[in-house]
Amino acid sequence: MKKITIAMLAMGIMATSCQKDDDHEVKSSVPMTIHAFCQELKSATRAAVVDRYDIVWSANDKLFVMDGVTGVSNDTFTLISGEGTNTGTFKQDGTATFTRRVKAYYPSTLMQNGKLVWPATQTENQAIPMYCTKDYFSNMEDLTFNSLCSVLQVVFNTKQENVVLKSIEIKDGSKTMSGEFEVAPSGRAIIKATDHAGITLDLGTSGVALGTGANFFHLFVPAGDYEDLTFTFTAMDGTQCVVSGCKACIENNTFNRITITGSQFRSAVPAGALPGKFSVSNDDGKHVTQVFFAQGNLYYDGKLFKFEEKQEQYKNVWYINHVSHFYWSTSPYVAYATGYNDERANRSDQLFTNATETTSRETFSVDVDGKPQYGWRALSLAEWVYLLEKRTVNGGKGKDRSFSTNVYYNGIRGFVIYPDDYTGKPIEGQVSELPEGVVFCPATGVRFSSWVGNPRDVHQYWTSTMTDEKFANAVVAIKDATLSWDEPRDRYEGSSLRLVIE
Repeated sequence: MKKITIAMLAMGIMATSCQKDDDHEVKSSVPMTIHAFCQELKSATRAAVVDRYDIVWSANDKLFVMDGVTGVSNDTFTLISGEGTNTGTFKQDGTATFTRRVKAYYPSTLMQNGKLVWPATQTENQAIPMYCTKDYFSNMEDLTFNSLCSVLQVVFNTKQENVVLKSIEIKDGSKTMSGEFEVAPSGRAIIKATDHAGITLDLGTSGVALGTGANFFHLFVPAGDYEDLTFTFTAMDGTQCVVSGCKACIENNTFNRITITGSQFRSAVPAGALPGKFSVSNDDGKHVTQVFFAQGNLYYDGKLFKFEEKQEQYKNVWYINHVSHFYWSTSPYVAYATGYNDERANRSDQLFTNATETTSRETFSVDVDGKPQYGWRALSLAEWVYLLEKRTVNGGKGKDRSFSTNVYYNGIRGFVIYPDDYTGKPIEGQVSELPEGVVFCPATGVRFSSWVGNPRDVHQYWTSTMTDEKFANAVVAIKDATLSWDEPRDRYEGSSLRLVIE
């Protein structure tokens, strides 16, 4: 079926040679035949619809019909005539018979392994999901199909040229929009899944070339009050445009619209990372790679490693359910424990792996949005030196070009690191906002057992580089002094970790 923007489906169903016996089972010659026709989608905004598609049947369209009493007997029906029109005839594919009540679904792919599954991936030619149920009388009264959802029209204008759009993902921060569902008595889809999955509109291998004007896209969305919608527009070259904070009250069987204008496509940013890119090198610039910094310092919640939600957040005491200072250890358990037992002979490490090693990055994970994410690591000493002193930012190197110290972000002392493409002024003094992509590392102090000393005054962040069995390198600053990294720190000192991902 061609994609629907403002139409709903109504269906009349008839069978040949049908009778009803005392057991309420339909005695019919099979295969049966179904006739379907279309009606308009209810919409208070119909006059505002910009592009309208007439609903027409397409070759190989299928319906799924199941016994509404036993739930056992079921069959599919395939279009045999009416292609290209809004009235079609479907023929039963098998020989199933039904009792007096049936439930029917369109498209047939909604039913997967005996469960109703709302499509997480949709296409521009996606058929609008429909449903009906009714007692199955011998005279085969008409069955009216209604939409299980609503149509959401996304009007997108990026105002950027030469962008070919690959997909659009829509997610809600507190609701699940796809996955296993059930049909409510009202006839609308109720999502049963709880994994916060969204819906992705796949625009095909060729994508859609965006001009500088408005572009119209349509998704089929279950009804609901969505308070925290995020749209992720992904281009063929991997760049993305992410728009958050959208709201929509979507009633069932209606047409809805959200307009998004002016947002720009940028390089894709991994979940849990800040958008700025930072060049690092282990060999003084001979081989350079770019990394993203985590959204906040690493902490351990008693079960999982996570990132602080905000850059300035940290705990200034030791809690088993929120450890924010770690020992330089070869064991995660020792790293967040109250005491420290050196493990100085073991160089195989998970939290502090050298940048040239991959084993630990493949096994160490951080919980990001409820899912384990691999690839996070600490920078080596050489990478910190290149990041802070050797790379060129805004035409210069070193202090107040690649980084600035003695910055107070929301009242917390720390230092900031500027991304490669930063072109603003050096940040200094008290600030309540940071430019996009700028990293803030708070002065979190140093932990000794369960006590944290000198929070707000001492910055101490581990590198992944040991100097010997007892000491490892850290990036250090005390109060308003500039950063230094040539003073190895004893591994029993609990220092902060700000991880990166390539």
